[in-house]
This record gives sequence, C-alpha cells and structure tokens, in this order.
Amino acid sequence: MTHLDNCLIGRSKQLELLEARIAPAVLPPGFVEELIADNLLSPIAMDFAPDGRLYVTEQSGTVRVIDNGVLLPELFITVEAGTASEFGEQGLLGIKFHPDYLENGHFYLYYTTPDSTLNRVSRFTATESGVELSSELVIVEYPSATSHNAGGLHFGPDGKLYIATGDAVRENTVQSLTALNGKMLRFNPDGTIPEDNPFYTQTTGIHRSIWATGLRNPFTFAIHPETGVMFINDVGLVAYEEVNQGFPGANYGWPLSEGPTTDPRFISPIYSYAHVGTGYSIAGAAFYVPPVANFPQEYVGDYFFGDFLLRFLKRMDPVTGEVTDFATELDYPVDLDVGPDGALYYLGRTGDLTRGRVIRIGYDPEAPPSLFSEPEDVLASVSESVTLTAQGVGAGTLSYQWQRNGVDLPGETNPTLVLGSVGLADSGAEFQVVITSEFGIVTSRVATLTVLDNARPTIEIESPALSQRFVAGETIEFAFQGLDVEDGVLDPSQVTYRVDYHTGAAVRPLVLPRTGVTSGEFTIPDRSPYKTADVFFRIHISVVDSVGLTATTFRDILPQTAMITVESDFPGTIRLDGQPIVTPLVFEGVSGLQRSLEALPEIIVEGERYRFTGWSNGANQFFEFPTPLEDTTLRATYERVTAEDEDSLPTDPTDPADPTDPITSFQDGPQRPLTQRTFAVTALAGISAEVRLFDATGEIGRIIPFSGDFAGPSRATTGFVLGNSDPEVLVVAGAGGGPILEIYSGTTFQRLESLLVFEDSFRGGLYVTTGDLTGDGLDEIVVSADFGGGPRIRIYEGGSLQVIADFFGIDDPDFRGGARVAVGDLNGDGIVDLMVAAGPTGGPRIALFDGSTLRSPDGPVKLIGDFFAFEPELRDGTYPALGDLNDDGSADLIFGAGPGGGPRVLVLDAARVLQSGGTELLPLANFFNGDINSRSGIRVAVRDFDGVDSPELVLASRDETSAYIDLVQPLTLSENGEPNRINRFRFEDPNFQDGIFVG
Repeated sequence: MTHLDNCLIGRSKQLELLEARIAPAVLPPGFVEELIADNLLSPIAMDFAPDGRLYVTEQSGTVRVIDNGVLLPELFITVEAGTASEFGEQGLLGIKFHPDYLENGHFYLYYTTPDSTLNRVSRFTATESGVELSSELVIVEYPSATSHNAGGLHFGPDGKLYIATGDAVRENTVQSLTALNGKMLRFNPDGTIPEDNPFYTQTTGIHRSIWATGLRNPFTFAIHPETGVMFINDVGLVAYEEVNQGFPGANYGWPLSEGPTTDPRFISPIYSYAHVGTGYSIAGAAFYVPPVANFPQEYVGDYFFGDFLLRFLKRMDPVTGEVTDFATELDYPVDLDVGPDGALYYLGRTGDLTRGRVIRIGYDPEAPPSLFSEPEDVLASVSESVTLTAQGVGAGTLSYQWQRNGVDLPGETNPTLVLGSVGLADSGAEFQVVITSEFGIVTSRVATLTVLDNARPTIEIESPALSQRFVAGETIEFAFQGLDVEDGVLDPSQVTYRVDYHTGAAVRPLVLPRTGVTSGEFTIPDRSPYKTADVFFRIHISVVDSVGLTATTFRDILPQTAMITVESDFPGTIRLDGQPIVTPLVFEGVSGLQRSLEALPEIIVEGERYRFTGWSNGANQFFEFPTPLEDTTLRATYERVTAEDEDSLPTDPTDPADPTDPITSFQDGPQRPLTQRTFAVTALAGISAEVRLFDATGEIGRIIPFSGDFAGPSRATTGFVLGNSDPEVLVVAGAGGGPILEIYSGTTFQRLESLLVFEDSFRGGLYVTTGDLTGDGLDEIVVSADFGGGPRIRIYEGGSLQVIADFFGIDDPDFRGGARVAVGDLNGDGIVDLMVAAGPTGGPRIALFDGSTLRSPDGPVKLIGDFFAFEPELRDGTYPALGDLNDDGSADLIFGAGPGGGPRVLVLDAARVLQSGGTELLPLANFFNGDINSRSGIRVAVRDFDGVDSPELVLASRDETSAYIDLVQPLTLSENGEPNRINRFRFEDPNFQDGIFVG
C-alpha cells in the first residue's frame, strides 16, 4: 500500500479529529459539565493557586487568569517562550504555585528559552503591583527539542519541587545519569538540590537533581497531597501508555523497555494500556483529594487521568489498582486539576487543536439544563445549506426544540438544525433552541441568518505540487491565493494558513495560524518521536471575501521514504533509536529523519567471545544518521577474540621472577580437607572448568564441577556457608555456561547443593565470593553476572540459602559488562560491607555499599559516591579484593587491572577513601607484578596464610611462557615499591595459558 493510500484511508478519521465536538461528554449519572473559559490559544497546563484562582498557560508564553469562573482580559505574566518551527511541543509548558504563595508570591514556570534550544524551569515572584520579569530565578535548564519536552511541575508533602523532563527525542541519553532527559528531578524551592536525592553522591552538579530515570515523555504527573504517593503518566511510542508509581532512584526502562516488564532492572507500570492501532497519548493527572468533596465519597482519593487522542478520563483506586471509565467523548484533554470547590477541571483542545477551553465537571444529580455551547450567527450564500448547533448539559433527559422567529419548528428536536438551500427570503431570520428536562428549562441566545446573493471565494494553490514529497530537515516552499468573483484576487490580509503534522491518528500543529502571508517556506523537523512512515504534513488555507463569505481547503505533503535493512553477525546485538531489536530488521523510514544505531561492543556466543569491528558504512559502534533517500542495508560485524588477541603485545625480556624464587612444580596432589587459608584457582578462559585448591605451600586438591558436562572456564572461591566445620568450595560457570552455582564439601569434595542463580537463558557467566554479611558466623554467598549481563548482584543467606538481596551494583543497568564483588569491613564498624567493580568494557568504576543496610527494602545504601580506581578512560574492567593490609581495623581496597591492561596492582587505604568521599585516592601501594608490557591484567585475592599480623595478597598473572600465582606480604608494600614475594606457582598446563582466576 502506498503512502497516498494510507493517507486517503485515514483522511475521514483526520477530518473528524479536527471538528469541535457537538454532543455532550458521556459522564456517570449525576455528573454535569460546565464551560468555564473558551477561545484559549494553544493552552497546555493549569494550576489552582492558593488564592483560589485558576491560572492557564498558553504555549506562546502568556498566563491567563480565571477568577470565580470568569476569564479575565488581563494577563498574569508573559514570558518570551521559544517555539522552534512553532512545533506543538515547545513554548510555555507548565506552571506551579508555591504552597506558601500567599506569603512569598513565588510561582514556577516551565518554558522553552527564546532561542528554542533549552527547556527552563524558573521561579518568579508576584507582588501587589504584578510580576516583574526581573524576579526570575532559573532553577534548571536542559536541552530542548521539537518534541518530548515534558513540563509537569508539582510540590510534594516534603516541600520539594518535582520536575518531569522528556527524552527530547534523544533516547540514548535517558539511561545516563549525566543527562537530564527522561527524568524526574527534585529540587528545594530555592533551586538548591536536596542532599538526600538518590543519586546525589554518584553524580555531580545539576545531575544530582535526578530523582528517577527511564521515562519517555512524562507530560503529566500528580502527587497525593497527604500520602506523597506519586503517579507518573508516561506517553508511549507504539506499544503502551503507562502510569508509573514514583520512587526515588527508580528506573522505568525507556528506551529499553515499554509497558509491563519482568526485567529486574526496571520498575513495571502499576497500570498500562496497550495500543490497538494508532492514536494514544496519556495526559492529565490528578488525585481527587479536595478540601471539600463535591463528588460522592467513593471517588475520594482516586487518581484521575486522561488520553488526549482517545478523549477519555479514567479513574484508578490507588489501593487496589482497579481502573474504571469515568468520561468519554470529551474535548482533547491535556491537563486535569481539582478545584477548591471539589469539582474536577480539565483543560482540553478543540477544533483545529490550536484552541482550547477549561471545563468543570461537577456532581449535581438535580442540575437544571444549561447551555454548554450556543448557536452562532450564520452568513450564507444563496442556495447553500446551513447548520446551527447547540449543546445543553444538565441532569436527567434533555429535550430540544428549535424555534424560528419565536415559533417552534415542527420535528426539529435535535441539538443540530439543518436548513437546506436558503434564499434571500430567509435572510434576517432568527433561530434559538429551548432545552428542557424534569429539573428546568433554558433558552439559547438568538442566532441570526444572513443570506447574500454573492459567490463564495475560491483558493488556488501554486505550490507545493500534489506530487511533491518531503524530506525531513528540508524546507517546503508554498504559494497560494484567494480568488473571488466579485473582488478578484483577495488581499493577503484576507488569507490565513496553518500547517499540521499528522502521525498515525495524531495531529500536532507545526505552524500556528498566520494571516497576511500567501507565500513562504517552513522547515520539516529532522527529529521526531514518531518514527514510522505513516506521516504527512497538511497545509490548511482559509480565505474571506469583502462581505465575509469564507472558503477553506488543504494540501497534503507526503514523505519520501526508503527501506532500511539492519543486519548483524549475531541477532539481538543492535539498538535502533535506543531500543533493542532482533536482526535482521527491515523497516520503512522517512528520508532525512534522524535515527541512531548502536552495536554491543562485545558478545559471547556458545562460549566464544566476539568483539565489534565496525558497521558496513564505516561508522563507530554508536552513530546517528539521517534516513537515506534510497534503500540501504547497514550491517554490524563481529570477530572472535583469540588468545593471540589478548596477548598481542611484546613482553619485557627480563623474567619478573628471580631464579632463586621458590617455584613449585604444579602436579596433582592428594585431596585433603580445606582450611580458611585455602584459595581456589581456575582457568581464566579456555575449555576447562576444573577447580584447583591451594594453600601457601602448594596444591591440596581438585574438583571437576558440573559433572564434567561444561567445557568452559569456571570461577570458584571458598567459604563457610552451610555450617560445616570445614569450608565449602563454591563454583560457578564462566562465559558460555548457565547461571549455576554448585557447592562442594571441603572434606569429601562431594557436591552438596546446586542453585539456579539467574534466568536459565543467561550464558554470560558468573562471579562468586563469600563473606559473613549478617554477622551470624556463616558466610553469605554473593553472586554477580559476568560479561553480557547487567551489573546485577544477588546474595544468598548462609545456611538457609535464601535470597536476601538482589540489586544492581553499578548505577548503569544498561551496561553489559557484568560486575565483580569483594566483601570486607570497610568502615571498621564490625559489619562486612560490599565493594562492586565494573566488568569488561566498563571503566574502572567502583561502588561501596554499607553492609548494615543489606536488608533495606530499597536495597543497600552506598557508603560514598562511585569513583574510578584507575584512569576513567580505561575499558578493561577491574578485579577487586578487600583486606586489612595496614592493620588499622578496616579492609583496604585492592584492585587488579582487567585483561587488556597491564599487571598493575593498586592498594588504597579504606579510611582515607571514605573520609574524602572517594576524592582522595592516595595509594598504600601501586606496582606492577610482572612484565609491565604484558596485557593479561592481574587477578587479586586476600588470604591470611600464617595467622600473624596482616593477610597476604594472592596475585595471578601470566608472562610469555606461562601463567603464575604470586603470594605477596603486604607489610613490605610501599606506594611505589616492589612487593616482597613469598612464593610463586607456575602453571604449564595448556588450559591455563590464557591466564588464571583466583578466589
């Protein structure tokens, strides 16, 4: 089907959309509408001030005032609000009055800056003499776009100002804590940032205002004035509209998730409704908690929300989550508020969507009829048909009776009166309608019909041509004129045009109505939240002749499109506009529209590691591009990472091991019970899952885990997790294996337990460590995802093996390098804490968690903000360990560089790190354990082999000939000194030639 076919099929729907409604809204019995204010220009938001007056924002930058049901002619304030290309989602977007407005005069506006580049929230101060623009205090600014700028503002019971921001059609920034797009922000009323914001210690500057993330376009939200419960309406793309409950630190998933989700990284909506076809846009939010209730008691406390395109209002019981219909066939609602009189007010768009009105919905089961809209005077030409309409509201059944010149017209008992083929004899006739019900009667104003023996004007369109197609980002030239039999060519002052942007069943104004222009140009935006190709722009033109007769027409401009094919060597490795897709994907795109593609940097397939090498067009891993004019294929290519790739750099000719060092031949040893001084050794990569167990003198046993069925690397450690006298051995599969944890006896080496840690489909591998996090004498088991998984941490209680914590250790759940965890008492309070390090492809980012908050309902609390152990630009991951190396009562931080980095070991004093908040990272030790040119990285562990003074370091690395483990005494460490090695074990086995993991 061609675009023209799509357009023609949808045209009747579009024409219906642009008509003002005639019939009353469908409301529950006893509820009635009342028109409060009409003819507002592109209204978008409203708020009741503490003085009881209602303030309405118009996108052009003006704030209108409604006092006691009357729209005042005087403006409250006018700000210079930018509307690039006059697109429908910029301008003055939000307003909120300070709870103490009567005392301090403060109110807040959310608007686009005059140059249309930024969205800004500012505080202004009103005085008895008015509002001075010089009183403006800028609270926050962030980049604007032609769409998705959000605009909601509310105060919570905590006295803080909450601000909703849209993704600004830059979906890839939403999951980042270094961008304000797609967030809920939280400020003090004076613009400072509360220190208890959830990301305060993890971010800097204005980004500390972030309170929640993962939102697309949270255009409206509401906060319960008593409980503080926040419900956020998030406008969806093509799948779902969402109502999300606001939580500090929450991530709602966009653009990685839309609608209900089971992904543990994201908060699922408390309510969502799926798209069936097109035309959905959730808008309007209010808790019905009035000072005096007008609605029946069953409505008190309910949450009301609407849909702009579906023209409904629904209500939700916040306790049960039950959602029921409330009103349908409304104007196009954009905002809701509860008035001091207990009625529900909604702000709706009408007609061509550039006009709007405020409507009051109240409860009055005996309301007499009243006029919601009245018949207007009509000017017609001879032989034309004429239509008059009136809309009554009120309780009971309404009856209509039209009158001509005060006499009833037989059979004319509908809200609409149609007069066929009027003549000059009808000119001057007066029409009115009488509306009655069992509760009263009302008569409309008199509408006068004027009939002229004069032809209507016509419209001639020179450009754009019917065949013209648009390319996003380009300009469209237009030229047209009005013609009249009596007047000739009409003056430009008699011509008005506007441009609408049609996306599916939705319509947005691009160019607001302009009079006096008959030629010119406008620019098609090159960014849009609506990515599909069923779009077009419609130029509406209207003219009026010298006697007042009018004519209208329109010209549609359809898109030029191309078929885009996205391929990759492996499915599921690509994101289009920030959203995961399965390749190959073929889609039709609007030429010129900006899109983005991103490939995962590395993946693991059937145990093999693959690295992204490039796009077929030569682009980097992430790139933005205008949709081409011609059909195009874009392919992401990967290559397998081999051992030669990992160790491609030359080594120092000097062997780091002194010939006199005690080098132990690695041979099979007898199996004997383990002690707390034992450490586990596994291959870093390769085809062997074998676990080898060591103490300070050599190997003491071997275990073949997973019944020998897994031919891949494993990770292992030891710990007292089941209450036995000897420690157990805990083994997890590495890359390519399932998320299985096996526990073996330290006495018999027999398997005791097996746990499925994460989803069975995950094959990225795991890491494991142990430590007594609960202080009961048993070690807890701490498992984290390896490369290919998010930085998810799951903790099992010692003894019961029940999950007691499940959270993301790095505040970037989109990250797919996994995480590594170490445990130890960081702050010397006698409670074991957690240190989390980012895995492969991640920077050396470190997070420290307070063990005493492990069982907190909101997850463990960080001791300080995140910091980088090594240079931030490194992307090799970090291996962490914790141990009290300087004997000061707190576990010091020990880091080894990941594969791809040198064998660098860094030791930081925990007390100094915590005291400085992670800003002073002066090392206790900083050295290379081996060949400085090696790129195998180094794995680190801590064990107390002699039971005297501080524990020792276990360091695993490799050189040109073999892998090896060094045991190092910490008391001899200095900031730049060489370590004192007490033993070294070499591994000649081919399975260990890619390196060693120790745990």
